[in-house]
Amino acid sequence: MGMYTEFKFDAKLKKDTPIGVIGILEYMMNWDRDITNILPAHEFFQCDRWSMLFRCNSAYFDTPEVPEIQEINGQYQLSVHSSLKNYGSEISNFLDWIDPYLDEPTGKVIGHHQYEEDEYLTWSIKK
Repeated sequence: MGMYTEFKFDAKLKKDTPIGVIGILEYMMNWDRDITNILPAHEFFQCDRWSMLFRCNSAYFDTPEVPEIQEINGQYQLSVHSSLKNYGSEISNFLDWIDPYLDEPTGKVIGHHQYEEDEYLTWSIKK
């Protein structure tokens, strides 16, 4: 069965975010194309469940929202709420990978995650 971690994320991306990054994020929502040729050499993409980060859900956490990336006036907003088996540190590796592309001030809360057995949330902060 396994233990799950809830993941919630909401942040704006920089206007100059590379189209390849947007393509990877869209793939993570839809699994609708082959993107193996654009994956960067980052630890996140070595995780077993990297591609499932946005789309996993469990009965333990109520995660009804559908992940979305919206373009508003040339800037993307990424919103995710999922729960997954975070055994390969997918969440922290994702946050490390996406951080340089975020258009948020340093120190801003951009989400949280919580393991089933944890009493408190772990806040995700823009570096």
